[in-house]
Amino acid sequence: MPHFDTLPDAWLAWDVPALTQGVLAIVFGRFALLFLIFNRLSQPPIRSGWIAVLLAGETLLGLTGYFAGFREPLMIAAMAVTGALDRRKVKHWVVLGAVGVVMLAAGVGSQSDDVV
Repeated sequence: MPHFDTLPDAWLAWDVPALTQGVLAIVFGRFALLFLIFNRLSQPPIRSGWIAVLLAGETLLGLTGYFAGFREPLMIAAMAVTGALDRRKVKHWVVLGAVGVVMLAAGVGSQSDDVV
């Protein structure tokens, strides 16, 4: 029976045990591609608009699952932007700060759900 709280590719992974590892490897390979795209967009000149659009799309895609799948794109973006950070440019600090604020808000929001 499919799980409606996950993406269709994960349905296949869990419903056909012989294919689980292969399908999950392909699904998580998306994160490697996402890192390469974020890394390329964060090279000078930094394209903060495209980073924001891609990050918003991936975050919305992560919100469709049951688990907190929206956090992985935030961490990947933070790693890519940090790798290309030029300490002398204010725009780089603004983009890194914006990603940090979103990550902090996501972490605080998930912890407040646990407290009853």
